[in-house]
Amino acid sequence: MTTLDVGDQRIHRFQVVRERREGGRVEDWIVVGLEDGTVRLADPGFEWDRTLTIDEVDDGPFEPLTAGGVPVWGY
Repeated sequence: MTTLDVGDQRIHRFQVVRERREGGRVEDWIVVGLEDGTVRLADPGFEWDRTLTIDEVDDGPFEPLTAGGVPVWGY
């Protein structure tokens, strides 16, 4: 899969996703996998990864980044 509809937005493989954390801190992740209702993210240095459910992405602190309606790519 190269795209996944999550709520009213679409996430693309290799798109940057911003996670907003408590205290105003943000962390950027790159979408490296989309399958079976999950989204796999890696940090920009590809040292860490994590897998989220669609609900965690839709209802959580994650925002797929776009510029002028075009996905912001992590590569």
